[in-house]
Amino acid sequence: MSFYRDTGLLILGTRLRRISEKFLNDVAVVYKTQGIDFETSWFPILYLLYKKGPQTLTDIARELEITHSAVSQMTGAIQSRQLVLIQSDNLDARKKVVLFSKKGHVLIEQAKPLWQALEKNLHSIFPSNGEEQQFLHHLDFLESRFEKKNISEKTLDLIKSTFPEIKIKIPNFAKDPKIEEYIRSGFPDFNKNQNAINFIALQNDQYVGFLNCTPEPENLTIHYLYTSQKSRGRGIAGLLLKTAWNKFISVENFFIQVYNTSPEIINLLVKSGYPFKVN
Repeated sequence: MSFYRDTGLLILGTRLRRISEKFLNDVAVVYKTQGIDFETSWFPILYLLYKKGPQTLTDIARELEITHSAVSQMTGAIQSRQLVLIQSDNLDARKKVVLFSKKGHVLIEQAKPLWQALEKNLHSIFPSNGEEQQFLHHLDFLESRFEKKNISEKTLDLIKSTFPEIKIKIPNFAKDPKIEEYIRSGFPDFNKNQNAINFIALQNDQYVGFLNCTPEPENLTIHYLYTSQKSRGRGIAGLLLKTAWNKFISVENFFIQVYNTSPEIINLLVKSGYPFKVN
């Protein structure tokens, strides 16, 4: 448990999933032990029907805050077990209403004592009602925050502001002599081979990486691959390599040829999954 505590919020999703899986597995054991054929995934819809009576698919989607498609799949699965009926609404035939079948009513009557026992057991987890309400408040707060703030979009915006977009272009040495100066800072013996193609990586209009390669009919020969010291670990070398590969790949058995056997380059090629040979 110390690992999870030490990792903090970064592992929030994993901890919530572990709790959810443990809870649902234990509940499934209760149903099975009592001889009740009840899938835990059915509970939200069946409990909603038990509490509020027949519901349209739209009503269920709104109450459970899930998509209409998800509701259709879930109700379809429950209907296949003959627990609910799906009928056209009397006032609007376009609407589908979900209601219990006779078999569904019997199942609910069987499940109700288990729900009561389960709820009583869950109350006992918390030393006081105040702490239980506080937990539920925090859960509501967490759900509302995740609903209002998309984690992926917010995180990507932060990454973009911290590490601006990397642009790859073919440099023009004649127009910008500083490019060669930058390259020689990493490779003092750099030789402008007329047959080689160069790619430069820029971030905030600053040079951060460089690739010098020669495309051949069956392979791409890498002569120089360099990333600025302060910019390493940001995937720049991989992006340069990917750009060149996508531009020059010409045959099915195309591969990368390298003469530099530095561990960094070999590890990058292995990690990237490109076929390569070392001379």
